[in-house]
Amino acid sequence: MSPAPGGGNLEEVRGGGISHRGPSSIGYTPAAAVGFEIVPEAVRSQLRAMGIIGVSQLCASCEELGVRRRPDGTHYQSGEAWWGDATRAVLMTLSREMVQRGGRQFSPGGAWRVSGMVHHLGDVGGPEKSTWQYDPAASTGKSDSPPVKTNDPLDLLPPDVAAPVRGGSSDVWLETSSSSATEYLTAIRVLANKVLQLEANRTARSKAALLRAAWTLTTLEAPITKSVPFAFTIDGQTLASGARNVLGGTPPGVPRLPGG
Repeated sequence: MSPAPGGGNLEEVRGGGISHRGPSSIGYTPAAAVGFEIVPEAVRSQLRAMGIIGVSQLCASCEELGVRRRPDGTHYQSGEAWWGDATRAVLMTLSREMVQRGGRQFSPGGAWRVSGMVHHLGDVGGPEKSTWQYDPAASTGKSDSPPVKTNDPLDLLPPDVAAPVRGGSSDVWLETSSSSATEYLTAIRVLANKVLQLEANRTARSKAALLRAAWTLTTLEAPITKSVPFAFTIDGQTLASGARNVLGGTPPGVPRLPGG
């Protein structure tokens, strides 16, 4: 789920469960964009125009488009992204050449090169929805014990919920306002013959209260019917939102997980 343009809060559930494990917390740092919005707008538009992705996703995100140095001293910007709905799962890599202008100052030196695979999915009747909530009374630890610190987004979820998508790609981000805080988590795992997708969110009156707030989850497990590769190049001279160490720092914005 992507944040609303310009920030602000992004805000029939069936089934449910209780987690007996103590809550986990994660550290966040500011970022200018989160989720699939990190993918440059020109690339997103081309993906939609080519029918590679649709309008509304179940899960989607993108790594930070960091600048990297090759052994020969040249630089490039790259990252991996994913997008999925009930009909397809898309894994892609974005990259382009960068020119060093001095220190950590860089500018684009070439067009975006985008390549990946579209996995078409069989019909399984749509995704399932459920809610999960941590119950301190059922925990084997003390109810007032501090939360476990983690850098893995999936550690925020009950283990049996996270297990199917471990080994794939996951991301989490936080959006806050003066009256609420919302965490969004997305994950995808592509196996040889099927795809597992997960989207989760939880909202509370404050960041601290999120630790015991209920997660609302949407999950999908679907067979792969065929896989089709794609690749294209698109010109553009605007630096990608969310790229770090490109202009010497991280711009203020929406907190997200360090390292994408």
